[in-house]
Amino acid sequence: MCPTNPVIKEADDAKEYLSDFPEFGMATTLIYDRKAFRDCVAEGKSVFEWKDAKAKAEISALMEEVSRG
Repeated sequence: MCPTNPVIKEADDAKEYLSDFPEFGMATTLIYDRKAFRDCVAEGKSVFEWKDAKAKAEISALMEEVSRG
């Protein structure tokens, strides 16, 4: 998960590291470390049943990207 703090560049670091392994495909969709993910799990719900629109949009985008192959 990517940090939501724009100063922290862990996502960029991960992309750079993974570029050394061309056999691994990398998704373009980024999933951020959101409290909503922890909250919905604690309540036994999916992100789609939760109130955080950004969290829903991120997971929807990832599902779309994966389903396109």
